[in-house]
Amino acid sequence: MRLVPFLVVGAAALASATAATTAVAAPTESSVLYCGNSSYVVTGFGRGAPLKLSTGNSNYVVKYARLEPSGQVVLEIQGQADRADLVTCTTTSPSGQVYTFMGFFTPRTG
Repeated sequence: MRLVPFLVVGAAALASATAATTAVAAPTESSVLYCGNSSYVVTGFGRGAPLKLSTGNSNYVVKYARLEPSGQVVLEIQGQADRADLVTCTTTSPSGQVYTFMGFFTPRTG
């Protein structure tokens, strides 16, 4: 029966060591997003989430994405591409792929 205290202490030590480890997403490389006369440094490519602007708390939410120069559409959220409030932007991803995006910045205004 002396084995039980050792198991309890061992389990408690393992639990505290596990709790001290924090999962942190690896940073992604940045790229420049060109939207008309404005440009923004963004991160988050390949994560399936909005692109994060490097300054402030804004994101660029992609609703449509097309590869250039082939024109292959790789993302098209149904019913979104014809919205008047979408901003068209271009970028070269950190992997070297050129995209044309249509999306919006958060927080949205109006």
